[in-house]
Amino acid sequence: MVAPRFLTYGQNNITKYVLSDSCHIVTRTDVPDGAGGITQTWVTGPDTIPCSYMFITGDELIQAQQLAPDATYNVNLPAVLPTGVSITANKRLVVTDHLSGEQMTFEVKVVTRASAAFTTELLCKFIGGDQ
Repeated sequence: MVAPRFLTYGQNNITKYVLSDSCHIVTRTDVPDGAGGITQTWVTGPDTIPCSYMFITGDELIQAQQLAPDATYNVNLPAVLPTGVSITANKRLVVTDHLSGEQMTFEVKVVTRASAAFTTELLCKFIGGDQ
């Protein structure tokens, strides 16, 4: 078993040097429209979460024995998220690039845990943004 202080040290270094961009998790909510139907809205979570992102190719589309054929990006988040924050498929991420300040929106297709367990790896589809 790894001592908690080493996990904290590793997580802090991953966040500082690898997860240099930031994002907000956006969740879909269904709101009654008053006429018997629903309106889907997207609610942005309050927490700013460190992340990194990169374009992926065909060989990287199979993760954890799952195929994500419409995924175009790999996004990494810390393995431990703030209290009350979760990430699942079909949520969205609004990512801010730390160098350019550009914002991009991604839809999460597949959630996996990276082998080092310091990050959670997401296969995402690019929805839109400054890019």
